[in-house]
Amino acid sequence: MKMLTPDIVYGNVYDIRPEDVRSWGVDAIVVDIDGTLARKNQPDPPEKTTAWLHAIKESGISVMALSNNRSFKRVSRFCRDLGIEYIHFAGKPFKKAFLTAQKILGMSCDKIAVIGDQIFTDVLGGNRMGMKTVFVGTMDKGLIVNIRLFFERPFIKPKN
Repeated sequence: MKMLTPDIVYGNVYDIRPEDVRSWGVDAIVVDIDGTLARKNQPDPPEKTTAWLHAIKESGISVMALSNNRSFKRVSRFCRDLGIEYIHFAGKPFKKAFLTAQKILGMSCDKIAVIGDQIFTDVLGGNRMGMKTVFVGTMDKGLIVNIRLFFERPFIKPKN
């Protein structure tokens, strides 16, 4: 159960302030794209996402994206516009992409937070690596999301 429970829960990614990230004791964030930074398959980052990431990076926090989206074109275009490194078709929650992200960021797992909108990919993967995990409400809507949330709901509470 602990592996599926996030350390911190926010209503959405925009509620996270740079000072919050600093208070977690981390120097970098690995953030999901689909549902977290934008709606699934939205080709360009929303202005609000661009402003949020700019504030995070301006505070000296390193940022990279870790996406299970299979489309290199979609992920590379989205991240290029934000000026961040990325891994597409990551295979979360498996460790390989998280280890690659750790290597790219050049820091230990305890200095990295994973931010995402899915318990069974973002939170589970981050917890398996010993990273701080932050669950945020999804930007996506629809039947599949509602079914997923039904199964995730018992775990959407911060660890005590």
